[in-house]
Amino acid sequence: MQDPYSNRVRGYFVNPVHAGNLQKSYSSDVSVTVDDRQGNTIQLAAGIDGDTLQELRFRALACPHLIAAAEYFCGRFEGRATTSLREFDPRETVRELQIPVSKTGRILLLEDAIQLLRQKIGDNSHS
Repeated sequence: MQDPYSNRVRGYFVNPVHAGNLQKSYSSDVSVTVDDRQGNTIQLAAGIDGDTLQELRFRALACPHLIAAAEYFCGRFEGRATTSLREFDPRETVRELQIPVSKTGRILLLEDAIQLLRQKIGDNSHS
């Protein structure tokens, strides 16, 4: 039987440096939580100063693929402009982490969380 976890998934799962709560205070912080019918839950939190995602964190009750994808996302987008969130491409994440087609739904759950985060950041940008 082929190992369902790529080396990158294993690495991110074993050492999720962005797991947990925001470590500092920011001019704005936003968090969202989404779940699916299979019992997977992901929470994303963003610490924002100006229009910059200064810090991204996640908490997850999920399979290793979703935890790895959340870590990959946080590492790629932390420090970037809030508008960069629209550049998230679930296909890239699936490809980069070599996630099996049968687990694609987990990445779509992450995409839902990111879209919700974008909406909440947009709602807070007027303050």
